[in-house]
Amino acid sequence: MLSKKSTTTNVSPSVKDILDSLEKDSNKTITELYYEKVKIHINENENENGNENENDIYGLNYKQKENSILIAHVIKSCDGCPEKYERMLRKMFPIYNTFLCSTIFENPLYFPNQQLMSYYCREDNELYAYCSYTYMIIFPEEGVRLLTTHDFIMNTPYLKNIALNTFLEKVCSLPIKTDTNNYIEGPYIYVCHAPLDMILYESNNVSPENKNKINVSLKKHIERCINY
Repeated sequence: MLSKKSTTTNVSPSVKDILDSLEKDSNKTITELYYEKVKIHINENENENGNENENDIYGLNYKQKENSILIAHVIKSCDGCPEKYERMLRKMFPIYNTFLCSTIFENPLYFPNQQLMSYYCREDNELYAYCSYTYMIIFPEEGVRLLTTHDFIMNTPYLKNIALNTFLEKVCSLPIKTDTNNYIEGPYIYVCHAPLDMILYESNNVSPENKNKINVSLKKHIERCINY
């Protein structure tokens, strides 16, 4: 039985928090960033002054799940390099098809012909995946990755919940190192295990009956894009 309610918040660790915790001489650990310590009582007798005693037993509750911890280690090992990020992410997760998503496209879901790694980590390429103010959502079960703008995220209810950190696992920003060896905030990354067919968003197609925009299943739209 837990002694008190969880104090977990929706605020995810900052890039600096993650990097600092991974340093050898850090006074914080990855465990402290992603888990919270909770007291489990052996009996109902509460210590009068609320202090810990030798009979108290403690457990760990998730603040964030294991994918977030993996991403934290990726951030440390890749040192802000987009090419290293891209290579490491493709080793960790099956990324077979990458889609660009934006509400300004006639078709909000765009499937580029180029799917090779090199197209997504070069900043002079239009498919560059590591811009600030963007989101990278990976669906490992389907081998799909979405590179999305903020407007697409906010117009897709399920993805909006991800961006607002309403789920147990939080989004995390990938820091990108500049030519002057400073870090800027890159894309927000999230590993999603929800089925693609349960994610709906507004297409630019209008119903002839009521003139409203038609909701589209993400899975059906992906299948149409790659001509299944």
